[in-house]
Amino acid sequence: MPINQSLPYDPQLNVSALSAIFSNTTNSYKLLFFLAIMEEIKTNLSKGERNQSIKLNSLSIRMLQFAWYPHRFFNLSFGVQDKIARSLDMLNFDIQGSAITNRKSFEELRIAIEDQFNEIGGRSLERYVPYRLLSPFFNKELKGLPDAKINNKVIELTGQSFASNSPSIYRFSDDHSEIILHERWLKYLSDNWRIVQGWALFEWANYLQKKNPSTPAILNKLQPPTNRSPLKKQTDYWKLVSENVDPHCIYTNQPLTTGEFALDHFIPWSFICHDELWNLIPSDPIANIKKGRAIPSEKTLKPFIDQHLMAIDIHHSKNKKSWPRIVQPYLEGLSLSADEILNPDLVAASLEGKMKPLMSLAKNLGYQ
Repeated sequence: MPINQSLPYDPQLNVSALSAIFSNTTNSYKLLFFLAIMEEIKTNLSKGERNQSIKLNSLSIRMLQFAWYPHRFFNLSFGVQDKIARSLDMLNFDIQGSAITNRKSFEELRIAIEDQFNEIGGRSLERYVPYRLLSPFFNKELKGLPDAKINNKVIELTGQSFASNSPSIYRFSDDHSEIILHERWLKYLSDNWRIVQGWALFEWANYLQKKNPSTPAILNKLQPPTNRSPLKKQTDYWKLVSENVDPHCIYTNQPLTTGEFALDHFIPWSFICHDELWNLIPSDPIANIKKGRAIPSEKTLKPFIDQHLMAIDIHHSKNKKSWPRIVQPYLEGLSLSADEILNPDLVAASLEGKMKPLMSLAKNLGYQ
């Protein structure tokens, strides 16, 4: 079923035009502008409000705020001609990966964008996208019109549409500094917020996948997670190993004290977006912090594999009862059978075959 058919029908609104606002999208602006509108509606709903007026300045800030996470944490491209990334690269703001789930950090990001708005070129986002987004509502009227005249024509048409039976989503305030949502569209977007937001995020993910065809797990890279996994099961897995042998940190070559280690994502979480056991390794806490989102040196790959072989052997001998459950992440992640996982040569070859391409791909995509 085409994605536009998933938008709820309303006999009083031109939902077909809404479903076409992302057609032939060549940059991120329309997607981010609409997502910003949806976030403003959500914020107002949480306050028990249904404000029809939204400042263009507020929407531009939300656009940059929404785009910051996939750009900053995942190095995702928005397209060669897209200026959002350029603005974000000029933004003086940074947080540690552990803080991305903190709502306070997201608010600090908004404040940083607001304070540096003019310096990073935020005002330029208001120049075209608020007008071009509504093109599907006025295809006939805008056909063949010179680009320089489109903004004024859209302002005129949106004002006229508000008095008709087929209004556009919004019109513009007299000084063009705000959009004013039509009351029927505000009700539609509010009542169907989850469905419409899901549709817009799906379109955003499709756009990013086209611009980043080699990047895995795009859907997990759109917004900060509500929370990160505490890695309790994975930590318990390596604790048992440390109680039976003296593992070393593969980055410092120093022994790790039992229970006093940090679990490191060998391939950074910001690239693969999962906490699978086969990508985790105990490390010195300070070394883990220093490594951050960097791709490890290839010389650490063999020690990484050796530690996993040792861990598998220990759990197989010490955890007979729980062995099928414990080993499942390896079987699924490395595409090995229950018999093959007990063959160290096969496991080593599978881990190397898994890690080397991921390391190479991440480096090609800008990870250092």
